[in-house]
Amino acid sequence: MIFVIINPRISSSKLPIVRYFEFEPRSGEQQNIADQTNIPSRFNSDLCLLKLHNYVLGRHRAAGRLRERDVEVGGEEGEVFEPVEWEELPEQMAMFVRWLNEKMEDGEFGAGELAARAHHRLTFVHPFEDGNGRIARLLLNILLERRAFKPVFIPDELRVDYYRHLKDASKTGNCDEFVKFVCFLQQCADEGDAHEAGADESGAEWEELMRWMEMRRMDGR
Repeated sequence: MIFVIINPRISSSKLPIVRYFEFEPRSGEQQNIADQTNIPSRFNSDLCLLKLHNYVLGRHRAAGRLRERDVEVGGEEGEVFEPVEWEELPEQMAMFVRWLNEKMEDGEFGAGELAARAHHRLTFVHPFEDGNGRIARLLLNILLERRAFKPVFIPDELRVDYYRHLKDASKTGNCDEFVKFVCFLQQCADEGDAHEAGADESGAEWEELMRWMEMRRMDGR
């Protein structure tokens, strides 16, 4: 039953076939978190994201606060990514929120592309001491659900692809491949619900999903 890989609605009474590389809220819970933290439909300031961070990290000493030191983000093969300096974070976050609101209103990007680009931009700024990836993925799914799309979930089997596309986007400034990756997962989530409802597996998205997963197995990843 391949749909378990990408179907976000796994019953608590069933054991998933694959592991997710970290806990992610289930379908609908992203918007519930946004509601509980009083996140308006328009992100009126970076305080909205700080509220999300505080909600998710809870008792962490840096929860709900921008980082107060410079950091280096390690990658594969000793690669190091240096986000913006911590003194620039208030300005950078204000710029990010302005950009996000503009793109939410002007309709330049579809739901999946906007969510993916927002995810990349936030991780590139790397505003928090800890939890940057979790907040970026939560923001991605909040943006999808606000446009009535289902959330995307990244299974353990695809985390190498996820980090590779995200790293390449940060290195080159071109996040087209990361956008394609997120939109692919978005299609899979929609197709997974259709399959669970009784649809066959002849759709193009399912063929692509099975081809991709088979390639991953052959590569030994």
